[in-house]
Amino acid sequence: MCFDPHDHPPIPEIAGGAYAHRSFELRSTDGTPVRAFEARAAAAPSRAAMLVLPDARGLHPYYEELALRFAEAGIDALAIDYFARTAGTG
Repeated sequence: MCFDPHDHPPIPEIAGGAYAHRSFELRSTDGTPVRAFEARAAAAPSRAAMLVLPDARGLHPYYEELALRFAEAGIDALAIDYFARTAGTG
């Protein structure tokens, strides 16, 4: 996906649509830290969920905001930085 560093997902924000969101760190079995961002759907979730896989820039705020937009639409979303093993968590 191509976007400029200051772009936002082309999905309009729904105020108050996401129930909860958080940034956290996962650990692989060998101890490698992996950044993650979870966004939960608010009222009337669809029971659907999706995994957001970022590009080589890692867990950029664009992908966190994209996960929020899915949660606002009733879909739980988890974005992970699967490049963390080689690029680190920064």
